[in-house]
Amino acid sequence: MNPFETAARERHLTAVLAEAMGEQVPSDLSARIHDRLARAPSRRSRTGYLAAACVAAGVTVVFAVGQLQRGGSGNGPAAGAAGAAPGAVALQDPQPAVPEAVELQLRVVDVGATAGESTKSRLEWRLGEQHFATAELAAAALRRVVAATKAAPSLVIAPAEGIAWRDVVKATDMAMAAGFADIRWQGIGARSMVPKEATDPVVAAGELELPPAEFRAPDEDPDVLRPVLDLYRNGRIAHAGVTLFAPRAGEDTDLTTVRTRLDELRRALESARPAADAGSQLPILVRVDRGTAWNDVQRLLKLTTAAGFNSLEFAVAGRQVR
Repeated sequence: MNPFETAARERHLTAVLAEAMGEQVPSDLSARIHDRLARAPSRRSRTGYLAAACVAAGVTVVFAVGQLQRGGSGNGPAAGAAGAAPGAVALQDPQPAVPEAVELQLRVVDVGATAGESTKSRLEWRLGEQHFATAELAAAALRRVVAATKAAPSLVIAPAEGIAWRDVVKATDMAMAAGFADIRWQGIGARSMVPKEATDPVVAAGELELPPAEFRAPDEDPDVLRPVLDLYRNGRIAHAGVTLFAPRAGEDTDLTTVRTRLDELRRALESARPAADAGSQLPILVRVDRGTAWNDVQRLLKLTTAAGFNSLEFAVAGRQVR
């Protein structure tokens, strides 16, 4: 399990344990849970690994569900059934429904202007029928959603036209801090999405400034054939310093060169792997300027997944430039 998922699962599991135990989870127990989760596979049989994490940490917990999958319900033994350990804590009812994905919308809205000034706009965060003017209020609402559920819900981040990449990364950070275990961006079908920390927040010869993120994984020992694509604020796409696409006013968008290069890069990655690794994750790293429009980011990410890259890594900074 990558650090991005581990942090969310740990937060949610310790919150559930604290509620069941009626007291705060000790720090040493939390650390042991984190260590066990970090060694678990990514997005597999969540219940089994969470239960194992608790047992390894010295806590007896019975989960009523044997296999908890998105889009279905559990079919394991009910809590409290014969054979349950004495004094075990039942954390779920029999046959629980898997929570539907929560959608966090990001919108740009106009606000009134004073006399003599043009109309201004600001970012608005929407969670169901609730609208929030600040990220702090939206973050608090996300925490309440997670706290109200026993199974960590999924979250779909749905940015609208006019949203910048930095805001999408911020929303992802907020979701991780709240404890969502499965986070997706609308329209992107990658198997996994992991923020990777860049050693410097300014890359591509100083022309590309990465957004900061609190939750990030070190970019250690990447596959030598893992492609790295750069997306600039003006929509330009480059690979290894070579421009693959540059938007021009009044001209149709032709992404043939990008598609061709992605296919070549995927084939090179696949051919370098043993036959036994067929079907394994194919990583790609995208470095996107913090001010790039989400529409441009989404277009590039859709191209990468269509080309067969199922493990999406996006570069972030550990600190802000200014």
